[in-house]
Amino acid sequence: MRILVVRFSSLGDLVLTSSPLKSLHQAHPQAQIFLLTKSKYQKLAECLPFVTQVISIDPEKSHKGLKGFFRLIKELKSYNFDVIVDLHSNWRSFLIRKFLAAPQKIKYDKRSLARFLMVHWKVLKIKPQHTLELYNSALRKLGDGSRILPPQLILQPADLNWASDYLKERKVFPGDFLVGLSPGAKWETKRWDKEKFVEVGEILAEKVNAKIIIFGDEKESELVNYIAQNLNGQNPVCALDLKLNQLVALIDQCKLFISNDSGLMHIATARSVPTVTIFGPTHPKLGFTPFGEKSIALTANVKCSPCSLHGKTPCYQKSRFCMDFISPQQVVEESLKILSTVVSLAK
Repeated sequence: MRILVVRFSSLGDLVLTSSPLKSLHQAHPQAQIFLLTKSKYQKLAECLPFVTQVISIDPEKSHKGLKGFFRLIKELKSYNFDVIVDLHSNWRSFLIRKFLAAPQKIKYDKRSLARFLMVHWKVLKIKPQHTLELYNSALRKLGDGSRILPPQLILQPADLNWASDYLKERKVFPGDFLVGLSPGAKWETKRWDKEKFVEVGEILAEKVNAKIIIFGDEKESELVNYIAQNLNGQNPVCALDLKLNQLVALIDQCKLFISNDSGLMHIATARSVPTVTIFGPTHPKLGFTPFGEKSIALTANVKCSPCSLHGKTPCYQKSRFCMDFISPQQVVEESLKILSTVVSLAK
């Protein structure tokens, strides 16, 4: 059996795809599982479990426009897939389902109406469903998905060795209590104040003798460097513009990860790193929270939140109440709480 799983993007969604991949392998251990995703996520896709082959789509170059799309369809037809599992549910994945002659085709329900009501009418009494629950519901159409399996990313020994060497060169050693900070996010509205990240880093350095590593992409270098320069008495590591497999390997070295609502929070939980995530204009009930016992989603629960599905909508309030009402002390308190829970689970 040949199964095509479609998930083009983004970072966090691709990490969550590891859960249904595990379920598919569990139900069909002899099947070949192919993953269709954007070429920019190739290195991350290679960390996903039970993927026979990653098929890359490049909508900016080789698969651009109508001609490029039909080139992609021709490539995909050569695989003769038996099953198509659409975990993206957009117009491109819809057309792929239509043009490929697989005997079985399923897609996941995005709950678009429920999420619309939450964002625009603040109807939060709707039963929350995590994205993984929705993926699992889709798999039931194949007779699979009896239970939700936790997300997981696989690292190669070379990646782990690289991360260890990278940190040693920066005076961070295996016995150190390494705390990862992720102050960035795709949309500015989802970024907690940088001064508060500084304060959290300083408190954790004092309380648990933490060493700090700050993550960001090439567009967030100014933000990362600001936090690094303002951490008194610290010499934090600035992890900027890494390959995705390197990013996963470095996050794996952390004992604690503190993040805004971004894809990095899912990477941390997929490597079983205790994670505290700060939600503002988005909301945990929209279904994108980190999944697992070692994660906490913090929200101020103000009346105006959620105001956006992904954080794209500008804030029209006098102040960013959803972010301002979350204090550094609260983040530290929740961090220490989850660390004590992890210790209890290990006993």
